[in-house]
Amino acid sequence: MYTVPVQEGQTIKDIAAQEYGAVEGIAQLMVDNPSVISDINVDLVAGTILNIQDIGFPGFDDALRLLLKQKGIQVNSGEVIIPGTGIGADAIGTGVIG
Repeated sequence: MYTVPVQEGQTIKDIAAQEYGAVEGIAQLMVDNPSVISDINVDLVAGTILNIQDIGFPGFDDALRLLLKQKGIQVNSGEVIIPGTGIGADAIGTGVIG
């Protein structure tokens, strides 16, 4: 097992997709973090440390999970950050990006 910190704007679905390759990983997140994730609609607080299983799960997209890790991409439905640039969603469509 390892831990990951929740980033500003991340949801439980984001963490499940990022760490397990599928939103179905929410159930495992709930099992491993009962004091933090009491239900599927919990609002995660930035900086919260979550326990993550270091094993694959049948039916989960392990290739996606590994690609995200390799590229340093964090799934974040609150704000899209391009790794290593500091550029967020507010720059998209402003001439900075797109």
